[in-house]
Amino acid sequence: MGAKYTEAQARAFDAYEARTFKKILFRFRLDQDADIIEDYNKALASGIKKNEWFREIYEKKFFNLTTDKVRRSMERCGVDQETISRVMAELVKEAG
Repeated sequence: MGAKYTEAQARAFDAYEARTFKKILFRFRLDQDADIIEDYNKALASGIKKNEWFREIYEKKFFNLTTDKVRRSMERCGVDQETISRVMAELVKEAG
């Protein structure tokens, strides 16, 4: 059976949880999101924590949004495609 807390301990724990964590739930469609589910399960099986998996997705999305903005800005300024490709390759290389 689980640990028993006094009322004060339970309130303190709840206050800590409220200021420290935000639980976000997702529901995926088995047919439409099979690739996401598969990647998620592989990540968990390899020892990656749930929050690390989501962080990786978030950072990749941010990187993609940023590089897209850089590319569009360079195109608007009339930079040639060869230079744009070189700059984008450097960004990807630096990001690892």
